[in-house]
Amino acid sequence: MNNLWRTYAFFVDFLFSLLSTVAEVAMFWHTRMWSVILGSRPESRILQQMGECETYEEWMDLAFELDSVLGNDLWRANPKSDLYDYKLISERLDMIMEMKEMGDVISLTNNIRSGLVRNLGNIANKKLFTYTGTKFLIEKYNLEVIDSFNFLLEHPLSTLSVQAKLDLVHDTRQSYGLSTLVLQGGVLFGLCHLGVVRALHEHQLLPRIITGVGVGALIASLVCIHRDDELPEFLDGNGINLSAFGSQDPEVQSKDAWTRIKRFVTKGYLLDIQVLQQVVRDNTGDLTFEEAYARTRRVLNISVHSDDKYVPNLFNYLTTPNVLIWSAACASNALPGLFEEILLMCKNEHGQIVPWMPTGSTIKWKSWTATPRAEREAPYTRVSELFNVNHFIVSQARPYIAPFIMQDFHQGESSWRIKLLRLVAFEIRHRLSLLETLGLLPDFLHKLFLSDDRRLMNSEIITIAPNLTISDFWRFFVDAPHSREDIRYWSKKGEQSAWFVLPLIRQRCGVEFMLDSVYDVMFRSRNARKL
Repeated sequence: MNNLWRTYAFFVDFLFSLLSTVAEVAMFWHTRMWSVILGSRPESRILQQMGECETYEEWMDLAFELDSVLGNDLWRANPKSDLYDYKLISERLDMIMEMKEMGDVISLTNNIRSGLVRNLGNIANKKLFTYTGTKFLIEKYNLEVIDSFNFLLEHPLSTLSVQAKLDLVHDTRQSYGLSTLVLQGGVLFGLCHLGVVRALHEHQLLPRIITGVGVGALIASLVCIHRDDELPEFLDGNGINLSAFGSQDPEVQSKDAWTRIKRFVTKGYLLDIQVLQQVVRDNTGDLTFEEAYARTRRVLNISVHSDDKYVPNLFNYLTTPNVLIWSAACASNALPGLFEEILLMCKNEHGQIVPWMPTGSTIKWKSWTATPRAEREAPYTRVSELFNVNHFIVSQARPYIAPFIMQDFHQGESSWRIKLLRLVAFEIRHRLSLLETLGLLPDFLHKLFLSDDRRLMNSEIITIAPNLTISDFWRFFVDAPHSREDIRYWSKKGEQSAWFVLPLIRQRCGVEFMLDSVYDVMFRSRNARKL
């Protein structure tokens, strides 16, 4: 019976893998076809050039040109719009500026403290953003809020004591909420997550709370063990120990595309997951969640799924402080018939590495794509509860599902083709959801189209998907990543995809990151004085 189940599991994985590949290829040929048809349009030409940029500065120059062609520069200058309450924002801006000019510290403190929310008057609406930014009124408002905080914190202690300033930052930070970067899956293109992290870090927009799922958990583990000053070298590929790739079997190292295609069809993944897990272990060592947090102050969350109701579905320094990071990342990559019984390791009270078995028996792990919807969403609910997270930035490394997660984004980008594609995608997803509710949806179709958490699919979520070409798929099969040059290549793909959402993240999270940074400095300073 057990052998029959394993045969069935492999058969389902085979169908899933085959359909995934067909869907990916079809999606990108569709994109290429429309690129040829619409290539004569100025905006299409500029967009194509933006996708070929090597630096963010080059990309921004083209973005300003594109906004000018689309008339978005004039639209940004006009504060009026039905998409947000521009009167409310204008009134609050005038009030804050007047109080600051008069030096009315108490009124300014109360005004900011009582009305500071992330989406005040709907200013975080995606439809308000172009390729280079949003309404100038909104940008000016956010800058004025940050400047007002600096004004209050620099004010003499005779008006606001150190404790009063700390309380102001703490309470405002608590009510405003925090963001988490979710590195979601990416069996094929998980290395693109590195580029997303690099783009956010270079622009000081990287959240301290990072959540990893599947291959994303492996990448999140590597990111969260590095301090800010160590991240640039690591994200460039120079700080990654790649010795595990050098110890592969000669057959795996070969350039034979058939070997990799066979592994993808029979096992459901292209990268050798075991080797990637060894890379994580070589780089993280035997660090626990608690030790990594103490070292970098980054909150690493790894989403896992098991059949044991007593095992948490989210590992971090609060829920599983003594568990070794590399073993939890392996559990997040469980596959039916392959990695079901991964043994988690932890450090006991004497610092010795021992098996982690809270229930006294071996834990069977499940793939995150094979778990019910409620279980998939539970870790993100837990992140919100533990760390006051109310904003998600999702790096989605599966480009073929782009039509199913598209949202209205970028002012002026509302052609009939975009609307038609969105309508068809939503209709297909709706029909599949009905079949899922009735229990009639085949498992491989569920994995292909509905395995993404609904909590991460609404309009408030910022989703980043890699912009790849058909040649990238072939490159991956012919020469799977195993060197620093390969890491830089795929990292660059992720970085370029993140450039499109930087203006949105900057406006949504600028105040949050300022509060988080100031609070951390003040908290450390107070503790140092106590010592």
